[in-house]
Amino acid sequence: MLDVINLSFSYKKEEKILKNVSFNFYDNKTNIILGKNGAGKTTLLKCILNLIKTYNGMIKIDNKDIKTLKDKERAHYFSYVSQNITLNNLLVYDFLLLGRINTNEFKTTDEDKLMVDKMINEFDLNDVADKYFDELSSGQRQKIMICRSIISENKYLILDEPLSNLDIDSQYLIMNFLDKLKKEKNITLIITMHDLSMAYKFADSLFLFKEGNILFSGDKEKITEEILANIYDTKVKIVDDIDGKYIKI
Repeated sequence: MLDVINLSFSYKKEEKILKNVSFNFYDNKTNIILGKNGAGKTTLLKCILNLIKTYNGMIKIDNKDIKTLKDKERAHYFSYVSQNITLNNLLVYDFLLLGRINTNEFKTTDEDKLMVDKMINEFDLNDVADKYFDELSSGQRQKIMICRSIISENKYLILDEPLSNLDIDSQYLIMNFLDKLKKEKNITLIITMHDLSMAYKFADSLFLFKEGNILFSGDKEKITEEILANIYDTKVKIVDDIDGKYIKI
């Protein structure tokens, strides 16, 4: 269980980015964080990952304060896929193999190579394994980044805007890929995004932020049009469709 308890943070004293927020993420679920730009979503992820250390409050994982964990121990819990991917001149296979560094301290074993081969076959990456990272499309890069995170065998996969700058086909490819991984590998997903309809389709739980406050956390089926309208300052409608509910602005 990952618990956020009375978390506050500000880059400047007069401007709080996170304002005494408390909630918990659900294990083995897709937890999606929504909110307008500047709501505090990415800052929250950085606090969880200990990239920001000067926050007030507490973040606990398996009932342990994250700040007390050593880097190696923390690395066994979390894999992180950021918004910006800037790797070049590295073969996809080698990049995936690097995902095992946390477990074997810069050494690779036959077991590591078997794990990479298995993931390449399992997620249909054979056609790109011998290509350089900068030769791939944006959607392929995202898929490879996520795959490497899984190879690390961490409990939590944290993704900051994984759908940004992708076409609709690539967005569905990524989200279906993540949904499959969650179910097959029993991992916990924590994702920030802007697309309300995509979030509502794939989330198990939603976390809605506005100006550093959390206005809703929990089962997506309990979300209301009024809460969404308050978050986005515009009229929002939850529509019933043949394939289930979706959100319309």
